[in-house]
Amino acid sequence: MNRVIVKNLTLGAVMALLTTAAQAQLTTFANFTQAGGTRPYTFTNAGSLSTFNLTAPQAINFYYQVNNEYNGIGFATVIPATMTLTSSVGAPGEDLGGGTLRQSMTNITMVFTANTPVNGKSELLRMVANSGGNAGRLGGRLSGDDGSTNPSLSGSQNGVLGDLVTMSSDFVHFDNTTRRDYSLTFSAATPDFSRNGNSYINSFTADGTGTFASNPAPFALIPEPASLVFVLLGGIALHRRRR
Repeated sequence: MNRVIVKNLTLGAVMALLTTAAQAQLTTFANFTQAGGTRPYTFTNAGSLSTFNLTAPQAINFYYQVNNEYNGIGFATVIPATMTLTSSVGAPGEDLGGGTLRQSMTNITMVFTANTPVNGKSELLRMVANSGGNAGRLGGRLSGDDGSTNPSLSGSQNGVLGDLVTMSSDFVHFDNTTRRDYSLTFSAATPDFSRNGNSYINSFTADGTGTFASNPAPFALIPEPASLVFVLLGGIALHRRRR
């Protein structure tokens, strides 16, 4: 009886350690690269009505770093897709000192649609980032060194803190995630990244790539607890047979 209790406690301890490790790890689950076009990402300075958008739906190469219905049935790692992006400013731009500029953004929506649907589904990822009506939140921050050509746009939701970032997909599920991060990096910004006399970032165009991460990993990566128990029990049974 004592041996059985010890084994059960050991199994429970293993489960707890695995769960804690999974929840502590921020996992990059997808990224994309630009597949065509020249500087399609466009910031338009219009004061409080400034926007940061794609001039038109942009051809991109999308990469899942998780197994799912799309990339798990023989498709290539590269998924040809189309991206859309819209956003607006959340507040005037800021000079953070040390040559760093930041432009707060909100109402950010990115949608990635596969060119080839699978079982009638094609939405690889939809991300929405905004303030949620809370003054302490935004959606993201467009930032970079004054005069640089490689600004970035990033945001993060960590539980009830940070920005309000939601993600959905036809192929991976985020019901279990408490943190969702995104980061887009731009290059060849023209003109250079700088701030206008009206306090907002000057208009510019750029090329871009991006990554998306969550904590814990999207649902497609996490084994069901029951399945994990069976795996562990199978190992115990094998050990018993060997003894």
